Amino acid sequence: HIELSELPAEQVKEILNPYENYDSLSPIKQSILRIPVWLSLYLQIIKDNHSNPDFTSKIDLISLYWKNRLIQLNSTLTDTSLAHSIVDDFIEKASQNMQFSIPISLLSNPNPSVLAALISVGILHKHENQISFQHQALFDYHLGKRLFDTARQSSEALLEEIGSKSEQTLTRREHIKYALKLLSQDRQSLFCQNISALFNSTNIRFHIKYLAINVIGEVTTIKAPMRSLIINLINNEELSQPFIESACVGHPQIVEVLSEKNVISEWLNGSDSQIDLAIRLLSSIADKAPDIVIKEINSFIGISEEWNNRCYSALNWNIQDDSEEMFAVRKKLLQLGCTVNFINWQELAKNHPKKRSKS
Repeated sequence: HIELSELPAEQVKEILNPYENYDSLSPIKQSILRIPVWLSLYLQIIKDNHSNPDFTSKIDLISLYWKNRLIQLNSTLTDTSLAHSIVDDFIEKASQNMQFSIPISLLSNPNPSVLAALISVGILHKHENQISFQHQALFDYHLGKRLFDTARQSSEALLEEIGSKSEQTLTRREHIKYALKLLSQDRQSLFCQNISALFNSTNIRFHIKYLAINVIGEVTTIKAPMRSLIINLINNEELSQPFIESACVGHPQIVEVLSEKNVISEWLNGSDSQIDLAIRLLSSIADKAPDIVIKEINSFIGISEEWNNRCYSALNWNIQDDSEEMFAVRKKLLQLGCTVNFINWQELAKNHPKKRSKS
């Protein structure tokens, strides 16, 4: 799997200028559109639809591009059933050997006019006697979609389809990533069931498990199945550390689960390293979920100078971002002798005029 290097932001801004204000896009969108292949897909959708596609990830964008190609195909052919069967046949045969392109002669029914239509709308690409998808991203998407469909049947079928450790290459990793992202957008129970099967299998390589952890870190709506999975991962000797580092830090919804299930509280009453970890997690979400931080540190304020300093380090780094409740806790800790970080008085006065006079 090849990911091309990023284009300079200024160049992308210039290219998008007729259609879109690059600076107004989210950092994730900006990052995706700096990669040439994704930028070209985006521009193609704009050209065909005369509107800017709404996406939050690469999988959203490739899914929109695929739907867009099908619309183009429908306007070219009166009957698209043979076209779909050619595409399915190509995916089946190319995926058997993980080959991006195959000889046209391998296709069961390479009808020349239908093949020409698939090439003209940018779905397939022909080079000499070889046929491939126009973009490797389309191939990855379809193989990911196949894995997703398999996972919906059963997690055992998914593990079988992923194959042995020797088959779990970096290219295969991309297909698994697409499948897991599609699952995360589907029923959460199904997502958790399949992802747990990956974690519990001794035949799945660590880089695939690490990928699954990163996908969990992108989920922001947490329901009962995910709550159970989070606690299982915290108690998993092999995976708890990478899970905490890659998915929990800075993730208010996951830290909230750890708080509700008394994990944070247990760590704050545990060893020095557990205390440090709990404080670091609380600090990472202090600006987004101040109430969780206050709830967890309140009973430790005033115990000792060491505890006061720990509690203080769990607060926002920037005082001007404090909620009223957090600012009250901060004042209490400062009165107990904690040392204040840098204060941007201008910002503090602008955001919280009362705070400057009170402090």
